[in-house]
Amino acid sequence: MRIKTINIFGFGKWHDQTIDLQTDYQVLYGQNEAGKSTITAFIKGVLFGFATGKQKYEQYLPKSGAQYGGELIVDHHDREITIRRVAGKAGGEVTIIDQGKEFGADYLNQLIAPADKALFTQIFETNQQDLNQIFGLTADDFMQHLLTIGAVGSHEWLAFEASLDKASQQIYKPSGRKWPLNKALKQYPEIEQAVSQAKAANQQYESNDQQLQQALQTLKQDQAALAEVQGQKNQQQQLLERWPKYVEWQALQAFLATTKPFDSTLYAQYQKIEEQRQESQAALADAQQAVATIQETLDQTGEFRFYQTHQAEIDGLLEQWSTRQKQAQQLALQQTQLTQLTSEQAALAAKYQWPTTETLPTVLSADQLEQLQVANTTYEQTQTTNRVLTDQLTTLTDQVAEQEQLVTTLETPAEVASPTPMSNICLGLGVVGLLGIFLPGGLKAIALLGLGLLGYGLYTKYQGQQKQTADTTQKAQWQQALAKLDQLQADLQEKQTALADGQQALSTSQQQVATLLSTNGYSNEATVTQVMNQQDALARMQHLQALIAQQSAEINASQADLTDYFEQFAFAHDWLGALQGEPLHNLAQIEQFKGRLDQLKQALAQDNERYEYQQQQVTRLQRQEPRTTSATS
Repeated sequence: MRIKTINIFGFGKWHDQTIDLQTDYQVLYGQNEAGKSTITAFIKGVLFGFATGKQKYEQYLPKSGAQYGGELIVDHHDREITIRRVAGKAGGEVTIIDQGKEFGADYLNQLIAPADKALFTQIFETNQQDLNQIFGLTADDFMQHLLTIGAVGSHEWLAFEASLDKASQQIYKPSGRKWPLNKALKQYPEIEQAVSQAKAANQQYESNDQQLQQALQTLKQDQAALAEVQGQKNQQQQLLERWPKYVEWQALQAFLATTKPFDSTLYAQYQKIEEQRQESQAALADAQQAVATIQETLDQTGEFRFYQTHQAEIDGLLEQWSTRQKQAQQLALQQTQLTQLTSEQAALAAKYQWPTTETLPTVLSADQLEQLQVANTTYEQTQTTNRVLTDQLTTLTDQVAEQEQLVTTLETPAEVASPTPMSNICLGLGVVGLLGIFLPGGLKAIALLGLGLLGYGLYTKYQGQQKQTADTTQKAQWQQALAKLDQLQADLQEKQTALADGQQALSTSQQQVATLLSTNGYSNEATVTQVMNQQDALARMQHLQALIAQQSAEINASQADLTDYFEQFAFAHDWLGALQGEPLHNLAQIEQFKGRLDQLKQALAQDNERYEYQQQQVTRLQRQEPRTTSATS
C-alpha cells in the first residue's frame, strides 16, 4: 500500500489542505511548529483512529472550526482506495471507498492487517528524539535494536532471553555462595573423592562377583549335562515302551513274507477317491454357508419392508436431511459464538461489578458527557476555592481575636496622677513664700517653706501635662486599632459570605451530577471519573446484551425446528433408534439409517440371484455325496 494523496479537512493548524506525494520518497520539511508532526499524527489517526476524549491532550481539534478529519488516497494492488475518517465515536467514523463501493472499519483492518498502530510507529515513524538516541546506544544495544526491526516476534524472544538470563542468575553467580550451582560445584570435589573411595571398595566386590559368575557357569554346564543324560534316559524309556509294538511288527513282517503282494494301484485309486470326497464335502460346506448367509440377509430385510411400508413419509424426511445438516452446523456455530459473547459479558460484568440480567445504566450522550465534565470541573474548582477560603477564614479569625485584645488593652487608661486645684494653690503660695527672702531675721524661714510649695506645685503641674500627652497618644492608637478591627471584621464577613456561596455552588454541582447520574441509572457511589471511564465498556456491554438476546432467539428457533424434525422419526424408533442426543449426532444416526436402506436396495436384487444359484449347488453336491461314499467303501 502506498499513500498518493493527503486531504486534510481539519486537523490542528491544517484545514482544507491537499498534499500530493510523489511515487518515490517524499520529504516534507519546515521550521519548528510548521506542522510536520501534525501531518504524521493525521496519517496515523486516519489509519488507526483519532485520540478520544480520554486523551484530550493528544487531540488535534481544528483551530479554524473546520470539520475534524480528512482522507488518504492510497494505491493498493493497482487499485485506488480512499480511506476517510471524520469525528465520531471510538476514534472517528471510517468510510472506505474501493471501486465505487463503500465499506466500514472492518474492511480497513483487513487492508492494513497485520499492522497496528504500535507496529506502524516502530517501523515507519522516526522523529528527531529517536535519531538523537541512536548516538547514545552502545554496540550491543544498537545490534539488539536492529534485530527487533528485522525479525518477526523479536520482542518476545528478547524478553524470553532476558527471562532466561534472570533465571540463570538464580542458579549460578561467579562470586556467589548460596546459589544451587555454586553449592553443587563446591560439593563436586567431595563427591568425586567419595566415588573414588567407592571404586576402591568395589574391587573386592568385583572379585567375588567374578568367582560367582564362574560358579554359575559351572552350574550351567552341569545342568546341561544332566539334561542330556535325562534326554537319553527318556529316549531309552520310550524305546522300552515301544518294544511290544516292535515284537508285533516283527511277527507281521514274518506273516507278510508268506502272503501275496498288495496291488499298489488300488491304494492310488483309494487316495484319488478320498481327495474327491474331501473336495466335495468342502464345496458342500461352502455352498451351505453361502445359502445360510444369503438366507440371513434375506431374513434381515424386515427393515427394508418397513421402509417400503412408509416409503413416502421416510423419503420426505430424508430429503430434508441436507438442509437440517446445515441448520445443525449453523446452530453449533451460533452456540460457540453465544458462549464467547457470554464469556466476554461475564468478564465485563466482573470487572465493573455490573449485573448481567438486570437493566444497565444508560450510555451518556456527548452533550451529557460534556455537561458532566463541566459540572465536575466546576465542582473541583469550587472545592479548591472553598479550601482556600476556609484557610483564609481561619487566619482572619485569629487576626480579629488578636485585634480585639489590642483594642481592649488600649481602652484601659494609664494610671498617671492628674493635676488638681491644690497644685495651683501650692504654686501660688510658693511664689509668695519666695518673697520671704527679703524679710529680716527669722522670717527668712518663710522663704524656705515657699520654695518647697513652689517645687511641689511645679511637680504636680508637670505630672498633669504628662498624663494629658499619654492620653492623647493612647487614644490615637486605640482609634487606629479599632479601625483595623472593623476592616478585619468586614473582610471576615466577606469571606464567610463567599464561603457560603461556594458551599451553595458546591451543593448545586453535586446535585446536578447526582441528578444526571441517577436519571441514567448510575449508582450513587459512582464517581464522575468512574462513569466517564466506563462509557466504552458500557456501550460494549449493552451491545453484547443485544447480540446475546438475538443469538439466543435464533438458537431457540433452530433447536425447535430440529426437535420437531427429529420427533417426526418417532414411528421409525425400532429401526432408527432414539434421537435424544445432540442435533449433529442425531443427524449422523439418520444418515446411517439412510445408508443401510441404500445398501439393502442394492444388495437385495443381487442376493435373490445368488440364493437360487447356491441352492442348486447344494442340491447337486448332496446328490454326489452318496456315490462318493459308496465308491470309497
